[in-house]
Amino acid sequence: MKEIGSTYWMSDEKYRELIANVPASANRYEAGGEDKLYFSTARQAIRCCLRDLPADEKTALLPEYTCGSVIRTFQQEGYSLYFYPLDAQLRISTSRINQLLLQHKAGVLLVHPYFGFNTIDEDEAVIDTATVIYDATQALFSDFTYLQADYVVASIRKWGPFPDGAYCVKKHGRFADKTEYPEDEEYLAIIKQAFQGKAAYIEEDRGQKDDFRNLYAQAQTILRSRTDLYRMSEESMNIYRRYDFDSLIRSRRANFQTLLAYSSWDQLGELTSPCLPEDVVPLYFSLRLTRTSRQKFQHHLASYDVYAPVIWPKAPYLDLRGVGEETDRIYSQILSLPLDQRYSTADMNRIISVIELYED
Repeated sequence: MKEIGSTYWMSDEKYRELIANVPASANRYEAGGEDKLYFSTARQAIRCCLRDLPADEKTALLPEYTCGSVIRTFQQEGYSLYFYPLDAQLRISTSRINQLLLQHKAGVLLVHPYFGFNTIDEDEAVIDTATVIYDATQALFSDFTYLQADYVVASIRKWGPFPDGAYCVKKHGRFADKTEYPEDEEYLAIIKQAFQGKAAYIEEDRGQKDDFRNLYAQAQTILRSRTDLYRMSEESMNIYRRYDFDSLIRSRRANFQTLLAYSSWDQLGELTSPCLPEDVVPLYFSLRLTRTSRQKFQHHLASYDVYAPVIWPKAPYLDLRGVGEETDRIYSQILSLPLDQRYSTADMNRIISVIELYED
């Protein structure tokens, strides 16, 4: 592979081939419930859930370690926000969550596990005065769930070459809003150009990297600016209904195991997940760089065309508000290595070879 990591792509030719040769089918990995809607992004799916709640439920409890777009989503819907802390392994217990729900009189709880792993210790039931929104994005294909969830949301586009896509599920009852939202045509036009540019660069050695990178950046700027809701595009749904998710699962697990076998992670820091349970499909291979500079290590990888993201910089809102000491360390130390279905175990060994060249 020319490079490892960064944005997904799909050429028009591959799209047409997929549509022509693979029949559409339902995705058995989706969460079940009594009603389901598809949106362009997970943040829009969360807004749909929030709008489905009574107007007086405007106080929410969220994880301290989360995406800035999730925080903005709740702010757009007029919520007062409180946050729950995590330990060094990104874990929290439901008993601690309950204490904070009662302390802050929060009527809505958002929970999400990290990197595919179950990081919520359900040592007691969540209090029944809270509506639970489970963001399953990072554990979309892992075989666990939270039975107390009233709503489930997930981003589809984080897992493959989908221009957009997310869903929200209402476990009991129907969504009140049945608006037929439009596709986000402006965003889709840009992201499709980016897909084509990167496909030409990776698969045919044509074009310039900066050209498609600028297009991806434009597309992300558009998404961040959105205040309206949009439905998942027909093209993304066509890919989603035909994508080989069984192969995705096998590849990600095999790649994780290959990286896990490297014996010198402790020279860099600590793995957030030092084993791979049978029920887990990993999103990334993540570690906390406690013994070296994250920026220096990330730049070293990039110099060999291995692109390891900091998936969530600390949101400006949290910079102003402050977070717990452990969460602050998580934000400053964590780095994620790509292991997705585009890559083989040989590519993972290439990552290890690049790491072995690193000098602190």
